[in-house]
Amino acid sequence: MNDFLIFKHNEILIANAIKLTDRYSVLFRNKEQELYVNNNERFYILGDLISERKELNDLLPADIKNLKGNFYLIRISGNSIEVINSLFSVLPIYYTDEFKLISSDLNWIISKSPNQLTPDKKFILECLLFNYGFFNRTLYEEIHLVPTNSLIEITDLRHTIKRHFEVKELFKTEIKKDKQQLNRISDLFIETSKHYFPDKNFHIAFTSGFDGRTLVSCATFFKKHFKTFSFGRRENDDVRIPRENANELKLDYTHFDLGSENYLNKHYLENALEYIQNSNGGNGFIYAHVLRSTKEIAKDSDYLMAGYAGSELFRALHIQGAVSSKTLVDFFKSKNGNEIRELITNAEVLKYLNISEFKKEMNELVEELITYKKQIPENLSENQKFYAFVFDEIIRKFFGQWISVLQNTIKVRTPFLDYSFINSLLETEFAGVNMDFLTQNPYKRMKGQLVYPMIIKKTNKTIYYQKTGKGYRPVDILNKFYFINVVISFVFKRIKRRIKKTNVDHLGIVCGASKLMELISIKENKFFQTDLINNDLANLKITSPEKERDSLLMSLALLLRYEKNNSLN
Repeated sequence: MNDFLIFKHNEILIANAIKLTDRYSVLFRNKEQELYVNNNERFYILGDLISERKELNDLLPADIKNLKGNFYLIRISGNSIEVINSLFSVLPIYYTDEFKLISSDLNWIISKSPNQLTPDKKFILECLLFNYGFFNRTLYEEIHLVPTNSLIEITDLRHTIKRHFEVKELFKTEIKKDKQQLNRISDLFIETSKHYFPDKNFHIAFTSGFDGRTLVSCATFFKKHFKTFSFGRRENDDVRIPRENANELKLDYTHFDLGSENYLNKHYLENALEYIQNSNGGNGFIYAHVLRSTKEIAKDSDYLMAGYAGSELFRALHIQGAVSSKTLVDFFKSKNGNEIRELITNAEVLKYLNISEFKKEMNELVEELITYKKQIPENLSENQKFYAFVFDEIIRKFFGQWISVLQNTIKVRTPFLDYSFINSLLETEFAGVNMDFLTQNPYKRMKGQLVYPMIIKKTNKTIYYQKTGKGYRPVDILNKFYFINVVISFVFKRIKRRIKKTNVDHLGIVCGASKLMELISIKENKFFQTDLINNDLANLKITSPEKERDSLLMSLALLLRYEKNNSLN
């Protein structure tokens, strides 16, 4: 993807830039940007704007959410500039104080910043606690992230950040439960997906779950020509099941073996470090496979169709992990400021920090989190309060991080992240936001999964009867005569977890990370306990708890990211 850097040309001199206004110019990384002109307005389009260009005519802030695709717009009208990103701000916009520099690329701002940058200690705390930044911070105090669903407006008189869409407005006090809603929502997604399928070559990530196979089903319905892939160890269900499914469907399928010596010795570290360097605090050690597989499919395709955030839309969040950390879940469960303070100050995931260096920032962050919790509207249910964070922050900081890193290689399309579809879904009982807060009841969680099989039933009968990695078929969810298969699968999986040990390093994370000490040097610094990191890295095993593994590797990722810029000395 083409990145941009907007700057004040009377304060910073950069060659080969395009003048936007009397005060600002823009530099593009390459020549892929598109220029659209309508009357007295110019739009520079970067990324993948799917909507027709005429929808930009007389564009109002309230219209931005309706535009499809993951993209940036730079709008120039007279001496006014607007810098816009797509729905949920999936692609980030960074800026410095007084808007001297504005960019899609954090590294570009870092390289052009005239002064020494200060590592943001609160951002480091946030990344370790939540797996991504909680607020709008970045690696450095002098560089900021534009809030979700907001744009930058620059005029002769002022520089402002304007919110153009508030997702909480979509939350309902009463939801539709009539029998026609499942038909309506499934029909809407099928029609919506049609707009996202490109005419050029594309790939779909075909895993053992429902997000990818729903896209595969819709793509076959519209008779699209595409290829599929999945990644993992050869024996894992996320590989074995889609491989068998694709073979039955006669689809072109590729498996990326994350247990091979070639991947572990040659590609793991390279892609992990590249991911770390191209993200704002991303843990590339657990997402190296995402970047590696995308590079390979990009040799053959221009687009990746991804089911990102599908599960988050349809089911009540209940699992603690990379998407929603234990600290995040406990934060939303907390009842008062004292509980929040205790939760943060005693968090085990901070053990790799020299915590004495973070005392001031820790206290300030705790107060900010307490204030955040108090400012959540009281009229929202507990689940709506949590889902406001899901829509505002998790989508852009978890899935958006993947998309922004991958967009350097391929155009990523995400049909589940469509405003019209989400707006309609949130009117029904099938939306995760309309379920009980963190419910552990599998029957209640199953309600959202009804949408997937209904879409599949209408688009591909073969997939409708194929077994998934969950142990049951789409038909088993919808057909009451087969629902016993869902129950049996659920019970069997619980028993299997207790009596059978499987290779939990499905993505090659531990095997890849175990080679790090041979390949990289970890220098001492005042922020991190490097001796402890080295020790735990040497003792990392495939049986190590996932939470401990991830906090170790996140600490290492942050340490190496700052070291790259010589920021911790």
